[in-house]
Formats: sequence, C-alpha cells, structure tokens
Amino acid sequence: MNSENLNRTIEGATVQGPADENDNSPMANDKLLSFSSCPDEFKLFIEETSLEKLVYWKLYNLFEKFDEDSPNDILKTVLAHVERPLFALVLKKTKGNQSKAADVLGCNRNTLHRKLKEFSIEPKDLRKALRSSENSQSRATYNNNNRLEEISVEAR
Repeated sequence: MNSENLNRTIEGATVQGPADENDNSPMANDKLLSFSSCPDEFKLFIEETSLEKLVYWKLYNLFEKFDEDSPNDILKTVLAHVERPLFALVLKKTKGNQSKAADVLGCNRNTLHRKLKEFSIEPKDLRKALRSSENSQSRATYNNNNRLEEISVEAR
C-alpha cells in the first residue's frame, strides 16, 4: 500500500463523533477513531507493520514539519502522546484494576496515580463504563489539530 492510499485509508477511518446542536464546546467537533471500525485494509496494514516502523514513520513525518522555531522538548512531547493512550488502554485491559495496571506497565502505583492524574484519566469512570456494557468499544478523541484529547469506552 503506498503512502497516498494509506493516508486516504486513515482519513476514511476517522469518523465524526456525535455532536449536540447546542454544544459549542471544542469537543463537539472532535474526531473519533475506533480500530474496530477501520477498513480491513487499514487493520491488515497495522497488524503486519511493526510498532517500531509505525512510530518511525510518524516521527519522520513530524520532523519534516519542524523548523528552527519548533519546540526543543521533542522527547517530552512524543512521550506524552504515547503514554496517555498506553496508560488508558492498559487500565481498560485490566478493567480499571490499578495494581494490575501498574504491574503490566512495570511501574509502581504512585507513578501510575501521578500519570493518571496528569492525563486526566479517572479509573472509577473507566470501571463504570466497562460495567455499563460487556460489549464496549474504545474510542480516542482527537482535537482539530489531530492531537489526542480523550480516551473513552462507550457502549455500542
């Protein structure tokens, strides 16, 4: 699959979230991306491509846009974009059990709590959402700059 087709596939996999007509918040127009709703071609590409390669391509694309006025704290920026979905997905996988999540992540509970607070991830909200439906679906919410804003679990 060439990069132009991949870009079209990724754009096609991004869907508009439900917007309330009276909601003027920036979240009203956010994009939602769910892996299960992605086209099969995209899923196959992701499954067959190593994480290292995917990260490399994304970073390469990011660096192509850099100039001398770009931020100097690129490591902090990249880690923030990787850690938030990682912590949220591990917490979802462990059904909100913070001790198990800390074990899976290889960190202590204090670090987990600090990171969850930093990323505004509430384990109790996650547990409620998981309990509300056994057939739940993860969604990542992105803002207009295509930056991750929120990870949630919603009933289908």
